[in-house]
Amino acid sequence: MAASASPRVTVLMTLYNKGPFVEEAVRSVLAGTYTDLELLVVDDASTDGGVERVRSVQDPRIRLLTTERNAGRPTAANRGYDAARGEFVAVLDADDIMHPERLAKQVAYLDANPEVGVVGTSLSVFGAKDELWNWPEKDEQGRGGMLFSDPVCYGTCMIRRAVLEEHHLRCDTDWRTPGMDYLFLLKLAPYVRYANIHEALTFYRVGEQNMRHGRDPIADRARIYRRQFELFGLPATEEEVRLQLMLHRLYVHAPDLAEVWALYRWKERLKRMVRRNGVFPTQAFEAEVERRWRRIFHPIADRGSVAALLHLLLGGGLGFGTLRYLVTARLGRLRGGNKEAERPDTPIDAVAPAHVSDTVLPDAPPVPVEELPRITLVTPSFQQAGFLEECLTSVRDQRYPHLEHFVVDGGSTDGSVSIIEQHANDLAWWCSEKDGGQSDAISKGAARGTGRVFAWLNSDDILLPGALLKVGEAFARDPHMKVLCGARILRFPDGDRSLEPEDAKHPETFFTAPRINQQSTFFRMDTMRELDFVERKLHYVMDYELWLQVVFRHGPGVVRTIPDALSVFRQHSDSKTSTVHHRFLDEIASILHGLCGTTGQHELAAVLAIGHPITPGLRGIPLADPAAHRERVRAMVLAFLLKWHYTIWSARDFRMMRRFRRTVSLRAGELSSLQQERLRMLDRQLHVPGWVAFRLRRKWKHLVR
Repeated sequence: MAASASPRVTVLMTLYNKGPFVEEAVRSVLAGTYTDLELLVVDDASTDGGVERVRSVQDPRIRLLTTERNAGRPTAANRGYDAARGEFVAVLDADDIMHPERLAKQVAYLDANPEVGVVGTSLSVFGAKDELWNWPEKDEQGRGGMLFSDPVCYGTCMIRRAVLEEHHLRCDTDWRTPGMDYLFLLKLAPYVRYANIHEALTFYRVGEQNMRHGRDPIADRARIYRRQFELFGLPATEEEVRLQLMLHRLYVHAPDLAEVWALYRWKERLKRMVRRNGVFPTQAFEAEVERRWRRIFHPIADRGSVAALLHLLLGGGLGFGTLRYLVTARLGRLRGGNKEAERPDTPIDAVAPAHVSDTVLPDAPPVPVEELPRITLVTPSFQQAGFLEECLTSVRDQRYPHLEHFVVDGGSTDGSVSIIEQHANDLAWWCSEKDGGQSDAISKGAARGTGRVFAWLNSDDILLPGALLKVGEAFARDPHMKVLCGARILRFPDGDRSLEPEDAKHPETFFTAPRINQQSTFFRMDTMRELDFVERKLHYVMDYELWLQVVFRHGPGVVRTIPDALSVFRQHSDSKTSTVHHRFLDEIASILHGLCGTTGQHELAAVLAIGHPITPGLRGIPLADPAAHRERVRAMVLAFLLKWHYTIWSARDFRMMRRFRRTVSLRAGELSSLQQERLRMLDRQLHVPGWVAFRLRRKWKHLVR
């Protein structure tokens, strides 16, 4: 594809020391279906070889601007906006990936909606399976929440360049901390309407390379709020900035009685100021403020009953459900032996429980202590000293009366052993010796267990306060339950997200698209012994295989869900879900390959074996009536292929999906609308004689318009 002097789209990518990722980001732009573009890479004096990686990609549409002195991300972005030639400017961070259809869909949207000046997309997060971040679809909702969140995500946005030029809009060059992109988008507010396409067209990579990694989120957000209040003409004192952070759920401890009253007064003053100056749509803004006010009830109730009652009386959603939660939280503290005033001032990250169906009798009376089951909890660990202390402390602070906690360390040399020794009095048993990996460690610990309930908690994750009591009561009340699933908090370097358990109203998804919150999933021990615990040959998806063993053997009716967040799953640069995602897919394919063989679907098994190395010797999932599960297994394989392989990235992908389309006949109504769309995208890529032709066509698109 020859470079155009006046492309419709400039893709702006600022670069500073993201060398390991930038080539993948660049190629994702150039491989897209929309070709009338220039890729403008603005380097800010990188020292890690990133510039050389960009230069290694031979494409005339790439323009590279360099500098000798690091001036900061805002200055680099402004250089890009000054140099951009496109009618639209699309932003992509140098460590992220663009979906092949993103630019085409955003251009089409702006062409069809001339009143919109900025359009973003949903965001899919690396390493967080099925995690999707959305921004408001329409302008009023996005504008109503601008004091709390960006109306679109900067890294996904496409902007009309004429707006920037007409109103001389650029980034603040004095802003060198996180928030530059957010503040820049807010500066556009008087001149544009915002919108978002609710499709995951950008992929966001989480890791140490992120600007927010290792920073204090409270201090960073306080700086942003000070600038926001100034920008919007809303005077606020330092104390009011602190109160505003509480509405954002950023605090050292949940609000106490005095802070709840002060927070209520600030909330009401904030609404009055907005009504007077009209900076936000009043109805949408007040709805967002009240939503945030209501959702801090649960952490307040977890800390103290009196403050929580005041919150309810001041309009926090007084009702049977909130009163029940208040009583339950109070009883939990009393059982734990803590007085309210003795609760430590530690960060609280729990969020209001989301609604999930088929909950386990949350309004039942408390279970007597002597009837609570013993819980066996295993923590496998290896070289996790940086997280282990917090993990072990979160278990100790449960103060569950019948707990045996085993720590199985794989022979760590990073100081983990000394941390375990400090907690030895709280453990039923521990060891530090070489083992066969995580699955082996889990099984080793489980084999020692004497409890009636079993779970494992990885050493970089934590339990939330009161989690084990909720689990114990749930199992005590329901003797037919074999698996209990709760919500979990996903903790990223730049903030938390809540992930609900699977919705029991749709049990078929337990097979085709299970959402397994492993840290918040507990099993009846006799079920674990029946299975001989986890599959030791699996190192990444042993939880998925265990889940399928249970639901295929006993049916989804033995699974119960509760809406409470029980745990925190930490995403960091060294976690397996962040570093070796392809191995997760290989192991999932291996499990599905075995199910295809059991149900006689050998062609689907052959397709999977082309695209993935199949792990030999897995124990398999026994099916009492393979024919009865044939269609279910087929649906599982189709869901897998059309989720992870509808975009061709390698020769292996090409061969696998070419075999799939040539040998597997699809029936009318078999696919969802999303799967049908992905199938059409796949077919467009496969419409060539072979892999070489596919590569040549891709390169031809880069050379000729």
